[in-house]
Amino acid sequence: MSSKEKNTSKNEEDTFINFHYQEIKELCKHFLTLVSGILVVTLAFSEKIIDFETAAPKLRYLLAISWASFILSIIFNGIGLVYIFWAGDCANDSVFLKSGKDYKNLAKRSYIWLGIAGALLVMGLLCLGFLLFVKLMS
Repeated sequence: MSSKEKNTSKNEEDTFINFHYQEIKELCKHFLTLVSGILVVTLAFSEKIIDFETAAPKLRYLLAISWASFILSIIFNGIGLVYIFWAGDCANDSVFLKSGKDYKNLAKRSYIWLGIAGALLVMGLLCLGFLLFVKLMS
């Protein structure tokens, strides 16, 4: 590898560590806080959302699906956070993973997990919204 290629590679790694890694890490933390808060509020006020004794099974299933979506979203976000940590570690001459791993590949995996987590959050919110809509219409 020529010195120009090494400098370009090092600049890309520095940009990743100083910007992309920091922003994605913060996004993950805020996302975890948001989803956890939504899950806790819906769990705490579940009796106000639907009456489990008299509610139709479909409504109970919708609420269970939304909770499962929120829980899976938290798990997948955690996996994405681990991958972005590994990517940052690799871009910074990894001690943990031993240098030589491709940080870009790990970052892409992180983005995939975070995308799935976001989709699960939306699915949970849609189920919850539909549940509340049905409750208001009845």
